[in-house]
Amino acid sequence: MAYPHVGELVRVSRGLYVALTVIFPGLSLMCVCPRFQRRGIGQLLMGGGLARIDNLGLESFIEASDFGKGLYTRCGFRPVKDVSVKMNVAGASEEWEKLSEELLPIEYTATWRPRKGEWKDGEPQITWDKRLKATQD
Repeated sequence: MAYPHVGELVRVSRGLYVALTVIFPGLSLMCVCPRFQRRGIGQLLMGGGLARIDNLGLESFIEASDFGKGLYTRCGFRPVKDVSVKMNVAGASEEWEKLSEELLPIEYTATWRPRKGEWKDGEPQITWDKRLKATQD
């Protein structure tokens, strides 16, 4: 499998390309059937994904729900920022308003794990304070 390189243009959607400044591998949404939870299955699933990420020498980032925070913490992720997604749109249709009330806000905690899970003093806050500031400049 070929992975994009930092600086490479990557197609995001039709006609929209972005240059990568940092590559973060993604671990897809996963869940364990409630009757099988608390048996280490989630940790095993995460372990397989993290082993591949570590072999690539990459950092990793996960949007953690309240349900997943404990697992991700045990896997070496630390919180970076709490996020709440709201989609208030002026003049939105009645259907949009109904869906917004039913589905939003979407709330999660952005979590981060350094390369190979090797932490240094002050991480992740120092690293992410710099990155978040850079996006605002």
